Amino acid sequence: MAKPFRKLEVLLGDGLYVFDRAAAETLLAQLDVSSCVCGEKVGKLREDLRKALSLETEEPAPANPFAEDEGEPAAPWDGAVRDVAAENAEADQEEKTPLCRFCEKPGTRSGERKDEAGRVIERYYVCGTAGCLAAKVRTPQPARLFAGGAA
Repeated sequence: MAKPFRKLEVLLGDGLYVFDRAAAETLLAQLDVSSCVCGEKVGKLREDLRKALSLETEEPAPANPFAEDEGEPAAPWDGAVRDVAAENAEADQEEKTPLCRFCEKPGTRSGERKDEAGRVIERYYVCGTAGCLAAKVRTPQPARLFAGGAA
């Protein structure tokens, strides 16, 4: 089966002219009413245009791949309101808390040492995990020793 009419491209000199269906119908009408003696090529163009324009251009619409998604999407702000600042603080705390060098679980803070200006110089941690060697001793250790030198 022949393809339906889509466009007519005319190469004239250095230019390329593209006609849609309406422009091609107008061109065919002008060719039909012209009184000039047309050559073989113009006669062939008239026949080809008439045949292309007479073909049925109605193609069935493609199936909608998103037919299941017809409803409105849920707004991202629907649902519970989160406390992002608290989540970030918890994440920062988890990242900053050194892991015990024996059981590799986060320790709990047990104090700190400050300089004369009141700035924290060193923090001390103890392990609270049941069965851990460091938890049995319960001696506060500086973060770098608590983590085995990794902090």
